[in-house]
Amino acid sequence: MKNNKIGKNYNKNLSTKELAGKVKKYIKNKYDFICPKIRTKYNLIILTLEFNKEIYANNFKELDDKDYRKLKIEILNQYDSLKEDELNNKVNSLLITKDIYKNNIKKIIEDIENYVDSYNFDNSVVEYDYFNYNFYTDLKIKKIPQSKEIF
Repeated sequence: MKNNKIGKNYNKNLSTKELAGKVKKYIKNKYDFICPKIRTKYNLIILTLEFNKEIYANNFKELDDKDYRKLKIEILNQYDSLKEDELNNKVNSLLITKDIYKNNIKKIIEDIENYVDSYNFDNSVVEYDYFNYNFYTDLKIKKIPQSKEIF
């Protein structure tokens, strides 16, 4: 089965370096709290998003439904029965040990991935193990540590 997917912004005359410039401009204009670092190598775009605000959930209210359900199941496998507020407290305690992105951060990452993919095409044939893309993307997420004042 052939994929034949072409992104809405695909342009065969656009180099990976030019595309990287467009992606960087898009991120800087839309998200002022992200410092994008972009490198290209052949048909690979290496994109590092450095956030200058908290990206990991500290409270169950910052999770999307899927992550919240996963954590609830993990806790309920250890305890027979818990009231809702006890369960939420356990979820909050468990979040301290895990790096789970906040729901709004996940949406931002998804938006950036969709923008990048809009410049790509996929003519892969999975049955024959044949992969044909305009470019590949390597996405990394980092939290910029808060600077500490030294007295």
